[in-house]
Amino acid sequence: MKENLKKYLKILKIEFEEAIEYLEYLLEAHRIRYEKEEITHYVYLENVTVLTNELSGIKNILKIIRSLKVDNFRDLESLILYLEKRVVESIKHFDYPEALHVMCRRKLEKVKIFVLEN
Repeated sequence: MKENLKKYLKILKIEFEEAIEYLEYLLEAHRIRYEKEEITHYVYLENVTVLTNELSGIKNILKIIRSLKVDNFRDLESLILYLEKRVVESIKHFDYPEALHVMCRRKLEKVKIFVLEN
């Protein structure tokens, strides 16, 4: 059972690291579009603000994931429930967008299904 928990956390970390890379790519793409004058300064700032806020939230969630120790959980479901609770608290505390919670819930479920099926 502990192997499933380790596998779950390992894959979940990869999922969130990939999300960080994607948001960083989007930030760079918006900067390039702004420099080419394809978008206005206002649109650029709005997009950068949203993306930066989401990036901060994902990095915070990744810190939570990295801090978890599988020995503190009896099974996968208890780990997921604890993690989702911490994510919700973090989103509320830092006023991150609600879309971050939706994305996180999807990733938690996606990785759970993968781990249980393999």
